[in-house]
Amino acid sequence: MVHYLLARGLSQRKIVSLLNLHHITVRLYVEAKTFPERIPSQPRTSILDAHLAYLQQRWQADCTNASQIYREIQVRGYKGSYQQVVRWAYAQRQLKSSTKETSPLPVISTFALPAARHLTWLFVRLPDKLSTHDKVLLAHVCQDPMCRQVCDLAQ
Repeated sequence: MVHYLLARGLSQRKIVSLLNLHHITVRLYVEAKTFPERIPSQPRTSILDAHLAYLQQRWQADCTNASQIYREIQVRGYKGSYQQVVRWAYAQRQLKSSTKETSPLPVISTFALPAARHLTWLFVRLPDKLSTHDKVLLAHVCQDPMCRQVCDLAQ
């Protein structure tokens, strides 16, 4: 949005007041050549980590009942909550259901969409300033009629 307003002739001071952003934030966005990406966070350790090998072994043996698994790992020294085990079991079920072969997916579905802020940046950025990857991503997103309309309005 900052680049869009700047391209429309607004001063940085006016952009600060319109978007209710700090002047340093606006300056950083103005100076940015590409969308400022977030640094991915490091995965945290879980209290279940010490029991993952056993959990995987039981899951492979078709023991998918979270209550049963919870009781078994409590005997093995697990001090965490039942809800943590339920979340792990749920994640395993989701993983199993997502890897089932139903039908081949079209190539277009292999894109992982970025955050909304990044998409907004793509919409308002001048097309000749986009990288090849961003152009492909924008073309993919604009296949949706609503997104196409938003893109057209932003340009």
